[in-house]
Amino acid sequence: MGKDIEKPAVAFHEHLETNCVAQCSKRTQKLLQEYQGWAIVCVSALMYIPVLGVLYNYNLLFVRLQEEFDSGAGETGWIGCIAIALLTLPSPLSTYLAERITYRGVVALGFLMCSGGLFVTSFMPAIKYIFFSYSIVFGLGTNFIQHPSLSLIVLYFDEKKCAKATGLAITGTGAGIMAISQILEVLFNAVGWRGALRVMSGLILPVGLVCCVFLKSPPKNNNIDYKPVKNIEEYSSKDVETGCGKDTKKVCVEVVYAELESKSFLQRYCQFIKTVECWLVIFSYTGMGIAVVFSYVNLASFMKSVGFSDDQGSMAIGVMGGADLFGRLFVTLLGGKLPISVAGMYILACVIGAIPIAPLPFVTTFTGVVISYAVLSLARAVTLCYQYAFCVDVFPSESKVQACTMAVCSFGVGSLFATGVGGMMYEMTGTYDLSFYICAGLHVFAALINYILLYRKRCRNRLYREFYDEQPIAFTYEEITVVDAYVTTV
Repeated sequence: MGKDIEKPAVAFHEHLETNCVAQCSKRTQKLLQEYQGWAIVCVSALMYIPVLGVLYNYNLLFVRLQEEFDSGAGETGWIGCIAIALLTLPSPLSTYLAERITYRGVVALGFLMCSGGLFVTSFMPAIKYIFFSYSIVFGLGTNFIQHPSLSLIVLYFDEKKCAKATGLAITGTGAGIMAISQILEVLFNAVGWRGALRVMSGLILPVGLVCCVFLKSPPKNNNIDYKPVKNIEEYSSKDVETGCGKDTKKVCVEVVYAELESKSFLQRYCQFIKTVECWLVIFSYTGMGIAVVFSYVNLASFMKSVGFSDDQGSMAIGVMGGADLFGRLFVTLLGGKLPISVAGMYILACVIGAIPIAPLPFVTTFTGVVISYAVLSLARAVTLCYQYAFCVDVFPSESKVQACTMAVCSFGVGSLFATGVGGMMYEMTGTYDLSFYICAGLHVFAALINYILLYRKRCRNRLYREFYDEQPIAFTYEEITVVDAYVTTV
């Protein structure tokens, strides 16, 4: 596997100087890429405001559709649940398209679908047609916007900055929930729900296409590929003059050739789905999908069912949006300074989310409902901010993209069942009490699964350190693979 290297010391010294210049150039390039990454973060936050603001304020549209079409809570709830499910469910499809086309192209297609879906929905004469125009077209468009842009951010930032970057991008969702809820309420009262959707359709398309200009993919093969190497043949040391006075330093370099495997899109995901961690993520995120989407779809209906007015429901949803935005900003600006890891914050948020849901059946005052909604929104904001960052923190770098994709896809699967927990149970029992208890239990269940994932990561890291104390780690540079553990200066 090895190969003898017989080069003069001077030539080797010149090669080292050339590598130093190349490393300086790479640092500059990395700095420019980081600035580009932060630009994408800001643009992504702006994109999410109108699109996800409309999607997550389906609570308000839910009531209007029920009034106009005289539909049941289950049937009407399915429209929003499917749309929110498609925000994450087709993530493997959008990832595949982004790799085959470009991230920018997929996001632009998403804006065309969202704008067109809302515009067509405003002309629908029956609720059954809205399942296609709103749930399918608009919902799939939101996935083509959010998932490729967040995946692009993951590619630009390492584990330390990924949580902050994705959290800052997702603050656009909180801002959209808070601002668009008030805009929609005004438009509903002024031009009706049909006119409101047409106005939002005309707003979304130009904003989105302008933002797409800034979505640039990072250059490929920019990172060093690490791979364990065994049976290394050690090469003799060479005395090399360093040019630093009379001192000479002995540089021991070991070089091996290692063929790095190149796997297709399907092979990578088939390999990942065989792991225990993959299925733990699926169970955890499916449960959270049910609980979170229920809060986006049925809480306004719950308030109306217990006697609160539409204006009070709109005000409560606005408070939820404000709390959601505050939670996202808190995570983004202060999350990295807290004495707790990203995974720990995510697990804690899952537990806290169960606290305000369980007592909601016993809350009878508007103030009590608003406080419960605010606490729930704070916890929900943390879980949504750390959806990607949790996977990046828990999984190895070589599988973080697959982990993020499977996680949000599972979240989408859970979203499909949210209407069963919400609308259908309400139609069977006449109250949302059982729905609240199930959602509280799902928060606790997800927290337990996530703790198991964190525990397995710690065990994996401990075994990794024990193994690689004895085994060298090799990295590929240019056309050779250099053993990192054996590049030493004596």
